[in-house]
Amino acid sequence: MTSQEKNDLISKITLDLDNLKKALSGRKGLRTKKPTDNLQAYLWRMIRFHGGIDVTMPIMCTFDLRQWVNNSVNRRLTGYPKSAEYKAFEQWLDCLIDAFCVYFKLNPYRGALAWKGLLY
Repeated sequence: MTSQEKNDLISKITLDLDNLKKALSGRKGLRTKKPTDNLQAYLWRMIRFHGGIDVTMPIMCTFDLRQWVNNSVNRRLTGYPKSAEYKAFEQWLDCLIDAFCVYFKLNPYRGALAWKGLLY
């Protein structure tokens, strides 16, 4: 992933925040059913993990993110993207996920607290 591609993806998400909020919202907060859009599915799963709704490790949701990135940059990123730009993009998404947790009135560290005993 190039720096320009990373910035384009961030801009695309930033311009679509209102639609993301609507797509992720249910009757009483975060929706219960997984969205069909790859980006929304990734965010939904990570919000569920961070917020403590579903504290099983969200391993498979990275495939949703990768599929969305591949479709958005119109090329296939081979292997697991380990570039500094991709890592910066994932860190930016983590901040967005924390913000969504606050928006849905969830503790963004609840998932981490559930796993802390196993990690130390």
